[in-house]
Formats: sequence, structure tokens, C-alpha cells
Amino acid sequence: MRANNILAGILSIFLFLPLSLTAQEHKPVKNLILMIPDGTSSPVLTLSRWYQWYLLGGDERLAVDPYFCGMVKTHCSDSPIGDSAPTTSAFMTGYYTNSGYTGMYPTSFPDRDIYPIDTARRYQPLTTLPEAMRIMQNKSIGLVVTCEFPHATPANVATHSHNRSNYPLLMKQMAHNGLDVVFAGGAGLINDAEQQYLEQTGTTVVKNNINHFRQFEGDKLWALFGRQEMPYDLDRDTTMIPSIAEMTEKALGILSQNENGFFLMVEGSQVDWAAHANDPIGLVTEYLAFDHAVRKAIDFAKEDGETLVIIVPDHGNSGISIGNHRISSGYDKLPLEKLMSPFRDFKVTSQEIVDMLEASKEADAKELFKEYLGIDLTDEEVDLLNNAYDYNNSPLPKEKRKGKRLQYRIGELMAARTLIGFTTTGHTGEDVFLAAYHPYGRTPGGLFSSEELNAYMQKEVGLGIILDSLTNELYVPHHKIFPDAKTEIDMKGEILKVSSGKNKLTVYGNTNLIEINGTEHYLPSITVFVEPNKTFYVPAYLRDFKIE
Repeated sequence: MRANNILAGILSIFLFLPLSLTAQEHKPVKNLILMIPDGTSSPVLTLSRWYQWYLLGGDERLAVDPYFCGMVKTHCSDSPIGDSAPTTSAFMTGYYTNSGYTGMYPTSFPDRDIYPIDTARRYQPLTTLPEAMRIMQNKSIGLVVTCEFPHATPANVATHSHNRSNYPLLMKQMAHNGLDVVFAGGAGLINDAEQQYLEQTGTTVVKNNINHFRQFEGDKLWALFGRQEMPYDLDRDTTMIPSIAEMTEKALGILSQNENGFFLMVEGSQVDWAAHANDPIGLVTEYLAFDHAVRKAIDFAKEDGETLVIIVPDHGNSGISIGNHRISSGYDKLPLEKLMSPFRDFKVTSQEIVDMLEASKEADAKELFKEYLGIDLTDEEVDLLNNAYDYNNSPLPKEKRKGKRLQYRIGELMAARTLIGFTTTGHTGEDVFLAAYHPYGRTPGGLFSSEELNAYMQKEVGLGIILDSLTNELYVPHHKIFPDAKTEIDMKGEILKVSSGKNKLTVYGNTNLIEINGTEHYLPSITVFVEPNKTFYVPAYLRDFKIE
């Protein structure tokens, strides 16, 4: 396999024209760091501040506090409450889309659509901001997350799919779409084919090896920890698993080697998961771990002098409140000690208790709750745990268990010992906070839509408003590109074969690999095969693939 300079030259003819015509009103920033505390509703910040100051003896202020500047509306194209896939997709592409979609134009649901939808564009891949920065500006791209790397939020940086759960497809696209740094969970997920491709193209892949991760000095590294997701920060073995702050600092060290600059997305992934479980200690400790990463990013940006940092959640979660029905009266006389004292006893998260209970059939729930959470379980509460539908070591037969997930039940029992309220185990639709550090003072302010935030980031990195133009060149339905050629689709193999005279083109879907007359080439972008409409989306410049 080899890169093709002729193809790159053809690409540059139209890719750089729009940029050259864009009015550069001010000096662009060199680097962009987008930081997403997934599912973080604003009360999480307040609770984290109290925890950090009152119980840990730390600063009264969070690292993010000096940089609040506005609010952002996050939602789906057809619902006011967002899922992580479409909400992050809107940040990346400038388009609101459907639940489950990553980097893809929405499908219209006329009875639910919030804004008009062009039905002719259904399923069209949409160029992401990081893709544009890599292709147009030769910048490096990095991801730091604590979930598995093909999860919804990180997938939106470099994938295009109608199904966020299709990990094999998302992994393939991510491996082939120019990600220089990926620090995440998922050591047990990446398959041999994608790992081999990464290594063949100059990327080091490290699995569950913190020393190798720390000692690495090159410019392309995927370091994956844990079979799937990484552990919650409170439960993390610090000798085996790096913190999100350490991963952020390492990523910045690698990416900043590129003299052209970089894009880095950092996600506090499991704030969201703790919120789903209504786990109060998981929420604050996951957010604080993320906030430490914010400090690393801001410190880097201040020293570097050319880096924009944006901090924004993708949506709210859980309807968390500081105060609940137990103090509907007398709330104004509540001592801070009474609010925070239950947190002293929480030594682990709800997920760690799940892992302990599932580690042995002999595990005693009452003993574990008492030792690690300071909770004296009643017999009735033990029964609630045993009724969890996913509790493999429950003494009850599976067919008789009709309760919640085990982690959710544990979180509920933890929350019941606090004065923290939750209204749901799902996402919520409120606007989210926006914080930013701008090296030249052009900080965004006010209420933004996700589309407006995307436009702001495009302008600040010097692209102008160009993503639509790139989409129209990079992701064109194959039947429009090759109307007169003979085409054959292998749906199982996700392969498109095109014949025109003696010339033959093979497109390997969801990769950047093609063959022209038997010679392999890397494209600057991936092609995308969309199964529902049986369409390959390919670059327009492949119209003339008769390349010598």
C-alpha cells in the first residue's frame, strides 16, 4: 500500500480554493482543545466544588470556574433531549441529527422534526471539524476518553454512521481516518485487522501497559486500557491505569510536535454513566478527575499562547439537585456538614460494588455496603439487589428477577442516604454551560446553538465556514460519481467495484483504501458505505480514476 501524490494533488485543487477565498478577519489559533464532560448538568459542578473544598481540603474553585462564558443548546434533530451521539455530532459537523447517528445527516421524522430536514441528504456523511483540520491544515488529531474508544462521543470525531452501537464499523473508520493519538478504554475491543493497519502506517499500539505509554516519545500512539471501558477514577489502580489528566498531558506533549498544530478532544466519559446510575460519589469524583484535565489543558494553552480551549457538556443527565424531598422544609437551615457527611463514607463507586458482588458468589452485600459505603443494608434492600435483572450471582433465578440494573439499584441506595435528588436515570434537556480560554481574547459569549458553536470553532481555527463545501466534495453518492460506469457492490465485504473501459477501481468501504487498476492507494479521507440505502459515499475527484 502507498500514498498517491497525484490523488493528493487533485484533492488540493478544490480543497484549498474555498480556504483561499475565505476572509481572514483575524489571526487564527493554531490548536483547538475541545473538552466534553459527558452528561454533566450544572449542579454537578456545585456539588464537586463543595466536595473538593469541604471534604478534600482543596481549592474553593474548580479549574473551569474562571472561564464560564455562556450556554449551549444541545438536542437531537427530532427531540429536545439529546443522546451523546447526535449532540457531539452537532459540535463536530454543525448539524443536529438523530439519536444514534455519528457524523451523519439526519433522517426526517415529520411529526417530530425540530428544524426543516432535506430528505434528499438522508444518511449523507458530514465532514467533521477535526477531519477538515487534518485534511486542509495538516494538523494532528487526538482523542482522550475514559470509555471504550468507539463509544458515541469519541466516535463523532472521525466516523459516519447511523448506528452508534456498530463498534466493528466505527473501529474500522477510526483506524483509517488519521487519528494520531487515542488514549482510551478498549484494549479488548480493537481487532487484529485494525491494529495491523495502524502499525503498518506508523502508529504504535499499546495495550494495558502504563510504562510503555509513559515512555513513548514518537508522534503516533494508541494506548488502550481495560477490556472495554476504563475504571472510574475513584476505583482506578493508579499503578496500572493513567488518570484522564495524565493522558491529557501526554497527548498534548505528542500532538504539539506537529508544527502545523492539532485538534484534541478530551471527554470525561463516565460522569454520564455515574449520572445514569444516580451515583453521587461517582458523579463528583469523575467530574473532579475531568476538572484536573481541564487544568492541564488551560496550563498548556497559557504557556503555548496559540491554543483555544472549549469546555462544554454534550447534554444534561439525571435531573440532579442539591436538596431533595427529605428537606422540602428547613432547607435554608441545612448545615453543610449534613449535606456532605454521607460522602465521607463512600470509598468506591456503585460500579466497584457491582464488580465485587460479581467477583464471587460468596460475596456478602451487607458486608460490602458497610465496609465500602458505610451503609447498613436492610433485608428488604438486599432483596432489591437480588432482583436486579443483570446480577449474575443473584440467588434468585433469572426468570424471577424483574428489577433495575444492579449498578442503578446500588446508586439508588447510595443516593437515598444523601440529600441529593435525582428525577431520572436518563438524559435531560436543559441548556449546558460553556467555558472557554482564548489566547487572543476572542472568547465566545451568550447562548449558542450547537451549530453556532461549530461555526465559531471553524472560524477560530482559520477554516472560515467550509464544512459543507468539503462534505459536498468528500462524501458524494457513488451513483452520482459513476453514472455511466459499471458498478458492483459486495455488501457483505463493503466493497465497491467500478469498471470504465479497461480501468478498474475498487473501493474498500469505511476505510481510506482503494485500488486503481490493481495498485493500492491511501485516500486523504475515508469512504463510507451506508447499508440502509446501499450507497457508497466517495470523493468527487474519483470521477476520473484513470490514473497512470
